Amino acid sequence: MWTLNHISRQELQLRTDITAAYEQRIADHLAEGYIAFYGNVMFNHISGGQDRKKSIMTYEVNRLHSLVTRHIVRERNASLCQPWRPILYGCHDGKVMKTGGGRSRLILPNGGFHFNFLMLLRIPGTAPINSQVKKLAKTCDLPGHFDQYQHHYRSDVVSRVFVTPMNQGNMTNYMLKTFGNGNADWDDITILK
Repeated sequence: MWTLNHISRQELQLRTDITAAYEQRIADHLAEGYIAFYGNVMFNHISGGQDRKKSIMTYEVNRLHSLVTRHIVRERNASLCQPWRPILYGCHDGKVMKTGGGRSRLILPNGGFHFNFLMLLRIPGTAPINSQVKKLAKTCDLPGHFDQYQHHYRSDVVSRVFVTPMNQGNMTNYMLKTFGNGNADWDDITILK
């Protein structure tokens, strides 16, 4: 696990407050007419130290966001397209320790480290649709999109992208659990618009 040096109770409380602020911001997006999807990116082995791994993982998440954006709008920087651009909040995460069920896998790609994210898409009808908006923005079928185009998102580094609708509650706390526990640094949180 990418651990930080000892952090104080005040630091943990601050991290809890920051996580709650992100949770409120995502709730605000939902109230503004967005639909949220939880996802994670699993990686193949990335050699090198912690900073190199994080850098490559963040690069691949930026690439994923850019590709999804191209499937939603034709001109990503056009003013008519701005309301339709997807919003991504995410953070690195460590391997998940499972309880029960016998022996765990001995070999974990990339040491089990992955990237959790929430992606928000605007719900059709909450902003004007124009000729620049593509089919994915009109259907909001992000899981189906990733199933159909998984080959576009996989690379030598990315082994799998999993996306599911966020049906219950707000998964922000889960997405930021590594940050909240003090095992991710402040700049490990990624926000892409």
